[in-house]
Amino acid sequence: MGEMPAANRMVSGILINPQHNDDLPANTDFDIQVQINNLQAGTFTNPDNTYYSAPQQLNNQGQVIGHTHVTVQDLGNSLNPNQPPDPSQFVFFKGINDNGNGQGLLAATVTGARSPRRLPEVHRGGQQRRQQQQQRWQQQQRRQQQQRRRQQRW
Repeated sequence: MGEMPAANRMVSGILINPQHNDDLPANTDFDIQVQINNLQAGTFTNPDNTYYSAPQQLNNQGQVIGHTHVTVQDLGNSLNPNQPPDPSQFVFFKGINDNGNGQGLLAATVTGARSPRRLPEVHRGGQQRRQQQQQRWQQQQRRQQQQRRRQQRW
């Protein structure tokens, strides 16, 4: 599992580009840009050997060392769907493995004429990753509580 960041060092991100209601011409390239806080981006583990087993690490500032993914999913004919999308169905997935501008701004280029595809589990919508992060956080909280109890006994 590895190291867990402090609450004020949890990773957070926001979509910068494209912006809401941007009109993107069909069959043309565009960049997805995300601004990420508290992530030392640019590190990626070997997907064939250690992807799910390499422990999470923090840098000297307590930030997670790693990378991020962007996923584009079709929400059907609604801008306000009432059901979450199927995480196994998406039109674009990209791991961003570089450190962007060094200040948290990361980008992935979507090439024109992308067609929907189905890929292995590592390529997925955002929800599964969020659930895994929540489970890790809960496990870390339990461990910290157990450590405090042990220290109080001594």
